[in-house]
Amino acid sequence: MDIEAAIQDHASFDLNNYPFWQERLGHVQRVYDKTKPKRIKQWYFDRRDRVEWSTFWIAVIVFLLTLFFGIISAVTSILQVYATFKAIPTS
Repeated sequence: MDIEAAIQDHASFDLNNYPFWQERLGHVQRVYDKTKPKRIKQWYFDRRDRVEWSTFWIAVIVFLLTLFFGIISAVTSILQVYATFKAIPTS
């Protein structure tokens, strides 16, 4: 027996359906909506605002790619300088 399926049929996100807990549930919802993720794992799982979520992860990917290609560029530049000085004859 799937308990969650039975609960899902009867669960409602409308706070007016919960007259006794309406005020407290509303307070919990407001506090939850005001919070922002603090860790990378929290940013990954927090999908309340899809635009903010996708913007953050695109920025992370762009930063990592920039860092990766910057390191490659620095290493190849160092190798070029080394090869140039090695090729200059010292007579």
